[in-house]
Amino acid sequence: MLVNRGISGIVYNRLITAAPASPTPAADSHTRRIRTFMGDCSRKASAPEGFGPAGTWADRNGVQTAYEVIRTNLAQFADRTAAPLRYSTVRHPAFGPRNGNQWLVMLAAHPDRNLQQIGEVKQSAGYPDSN
Repeated sequence: MLVNRGISGIVYNRLITAAPASPTPAADSHTRRIRTFMGDCSRKASAPEGFGPAGTWADRNGVQTAYEVIRTNLAQFADRTAAPLRYSTVRHPAFGPRNGNQWLVMLAAHPDRNLQQIGEVKQSAGYPDSN
């Protein structure tokens, strides 16, 4: 959730003000690699410092509401922007330069990755019994 909020800020603030980096958009194969990585939890990745779960929300409803606001705002931005997102890039700290569409793909796939990770934790030995 915190990562989605941070990435949304990158998309809104940095990509729309970035000068077009290239006269041609990034290859679609690169976007497919992002989707593949985000959907494969066997390839572990840790959240950057300050983005790990830290009791930011008091309950499930709070995090769900915050998530829905971010997703709604992002969808509206993607639908309405005239910014050349495929041509403007911002460097990802771990993955290098990403264009606007690739950042949006990462944002869309990130919650599913988190749900897979939560499922893995719930299946692990010693996970608290919910009964």
